[in-house]
Amino acid sequence: MSTLDQDQAVPDHFVQIETPKPDLDTSFVSETPKFTLQWRNLSLKATVINPRTKQAEEKVILSN
Repeated sequence: MSTLDQDQAVPDHFVQIETPKPDLDTSFVSETPKFTLQWRNLSLKATVINPRTKQAEEKVILSN
């Protein structure tokens, strides 16, 4: 039994930032850029099956 509805496409809600990597053959060392990311509303929700009613429910796992 799966607790998540796998028929629905789940969008990717993440940010990926790649930093430059220096070549191993050179002595040049690049400075890695520094970033600060801030979210105004951060929440994580999951769809679960209620053991009593056997119905799908949305549970808030993380909320600010």
